[in-house]
Amino acid sequence: MLALLNGPPGVGKSTLADALARRHPDLRALDVDVVKHDLDSWPSDPRGAGLRARELILDQARVELGAGRGVIIGQYLARPEFPAALAELAERESARFTHVLLELPVADLERRLRDRRRSPTRPEQATNDARVEPAQAEQLIASLEALTRAADHVLRIDASGDLASTLSRLERAVLAR
Repeated sequence: MLALLNGPPGVGKSTLADALARRHPDLRALDVDVVKHDLDSWPSDPRGAGLRARELILDQARVELGAGRGVIIGQYLARPEFPAALAELAERESARFTHVLLELPVADLERRLRDRRRSPTRPEQATNDARVEPAQAEQLIASLEALTRAADHVLRIDASGDLASTLSRLERAVLAR
């Protein structure tokens, strides 16, 4: 299986992907932001670095799927190109593709973005958060609506609870399919 965890910054995509992979040894969590921030072209060419990181993640996902492992990727995506590339990869590798949208109410997202700015838990968060204001929470959520409405099928999961309850919902939804 190949799963995309989509959602605005601060919703918990990377944290949930990592937690799910720790619970299931045959599942690999791949992180576009970690790859992007390791590239020499970052931060002078953020768009180019992002596109290159996605290419590298697609290659790694192909390797993992080819070895019989599942892949889970957390990434904020408001445009359809990368989800479409992931769906095509899953089809070529005879894997099931699931596009998950992690949802939060605006006030919860604003709070998480403020908290994350005060004490980032991952090195790339400080750089990413410099481009995102907590006041943009409503905009970030809205940016995903057009993509998810146009997509064939997007599984929506409430991410407003604690990590354990959200992880449980995600696990049931993604792995039980």
